[in-house]
Amino acid sequence: MGGQEYIVPALSWGFIRRNDKLLERMQKAESKKEITPQMADDLLTLVHAALKRNYPDITIEQLEDMMDLRNIREIFPAIMAESGFVKAEEDSAGE
Repeated sequence: MGGQEYIVPALSWGFIRRNDKLLERMQKAESKKEITPQMADDLLTLVHAALKRNYPDITIEQLEDMMDLRNIREIFPAIMAESGFVKAEEDSAGE
């Protein structure tokens, strides 16, 4: 993003517990493959929460300038897989 490579960590357990409704909305929206204004806000919150674990100084405003429809299609699945919500591709390769 923004010409820089970021390591995407899992969401913290605290974030998951406090944001169960957000995660539920995200999973429903992802299955419909649509991006609504609510989903865009949720995506930003989710990406910020994950990246803040490795990059504590990153701001929402920075992410707004770096995220676009191309990279969000890579970031969201990476966060969800890393957090255990979906099986990572390499884990299911032999199935």
